[in-house]
Amino acid sequence: MEKAIEKNPEILDQLFESPLIQQTVIHKIESYKGPLPHPDILKKYDEIDPSFSKIIFQHFEKEQNHRHSIDNKSIDGAIKSDKRAQWMAFILSFLIITTGVVATFCGYEIFGASAVGFNIAGLIAAYLKGRTNNKD
Repeated sequence: MEKAIEKNPEILDQLFESPLIQQTVIHKIESYKGPLPHPDILKKYDEIDPSFSKIIFQHFEKEQNHRHSIDNKSIDGAIKSDKRAQWMAFILSFLIITTGVVATFCGYEIFGASAVGFNIAGLIAAYLKGRTNNKD
């Protein structure tokens, strides 16, 4: 093909005049990905009304602020829930240990020792489980 074009360069001109070749050469694909429209599209919006791109940016900013506030509320709720669970576990453990100690002094040594022992074993297991989950 190269030899044919070198011998007769007019073939190349004839190829470029073909509608199929012109369409293929002129056809341009452009891709853009993002939360805001492509800058060329924003220019076209501004041609319609100069305030459109400003409105689009304001809407984007409001949406982003809303998403951030939702994320912050979700994180704050999770922290409060964890603190509440820790306080409840502390109070429950304190009551079980207190009951076990009182039961031991009242003559129920097996019950008292079991209550205190199982409670301490549960606390150790919860602590170790929390440490392994934090490593992941």
